[in-house]
Amino acid sequence: MLVTTADHPLLTVEMIETFLGDSRGVDLAFGLVERKTIEAAHPQSRRTWLRFSDGDYSGANLFALRTEATKAALELWSSVEQDRKKIGKLVFRFGPILALRALTRTISLDAAITRIAGRLGLTARPVRLPFAEAAMDVDKQSDLENAERILAHRSAL
Repeated sequence: MLVTTADHPLLTVEMIETFLGDSRGVDLAFGLVERKTIEAAHPQSRRTWLRFSDGDYSGANLFALRTEATKAALELWSSVEQDRKKIGKLVFRFGPILALRALTRTISLDAAITRIAGRLGLTARPVRLPFAEAAMDVDKQSDLENAERILAHRSAL
């Protein structure tokens, strides 16, 4: 199952195909875009960053739920949704060592996800997308204005 959010107007077929192609072979995958990719294309964009030893990432609101094992992840997500933008609080649910490593940025994104997924009894993969717009949703007026500019530019091409 492919899941995204309703406030994600900039998705393209290429983004979805890339995400789905790179999400094969695991129970759960989720899309992210690296900070350098977003800032190179849209330096004015304000994002929430998940910070790890190997870089900063913004969520792309793309999730691939490929097996029944993802039920555990969905149950966890429903219980921690209010903390989704607070990575330290979120990972603390998986123990103080993982939380400390996340807060001090001494763990990579892949290592953190492998540990969390293992504790949930599933396999998971972050899919790093090369499209800045994949991480741009519409949460506030400035996001809407930016999305409208990008869509107008696409239409002019």
